[in-house]
Amino acid sequence: MNIFNYKDSRSFLRAYITHLPGKGRGEISRIAKHLRVSPTLVSQVLSGDKVFTPEQGQSLANYLELTPLEREFLAFLIQKERAGSNELTAFWEAKLQELKHRSLALVHHVKANRGMSEQEKTVFYSSPLYLAIRLYTSVGVNGKSIAEICERFDLSR
Repeated sequence: MNIFNYKDSRSFLRAYITHLPGKGRGEISRIAKHLRVSPTLVSQVLSGDKVFTPEQGQSLANYLELTPLEREFLAFLIQKERAGSNELTAFWEAKLQELKHRSLALVHHVKANRGMSEQEKTVFYSSPLYLAIRLYTSVGVNGKSIAEICERFDLSR
């Protein structure tokens, strides 16, 4: 799921929840708990009645474990949704297009090759599960999402 393909935070969040195992049953409550708001507020945001605050957006980005560029995109989506004039909406739309263009750069998709520290090696080789996940995520063109990995290996998020 690519956040850069969405024009508003609501449709992205709805798609995220829908793609979770069990169609995201209970996810609204988990999101609300993380954001320290009521599930009603999250439901109202998803229905279009309300908009997340920038602070709630950043907390949501933490919950979704977004990359720095994705976090920025989500923040701009929320700012665009909160804009009170056409001029300000157009400003945020231009910023979103700029970020979408930057997201296509390969540097944002491939991390620099670095070795593991001794402590990281100790953890990595302590369980065959880590190697299994590494191999599982390397198969296929699009990689795997955290939700897919958790479902495949029966792990909690």
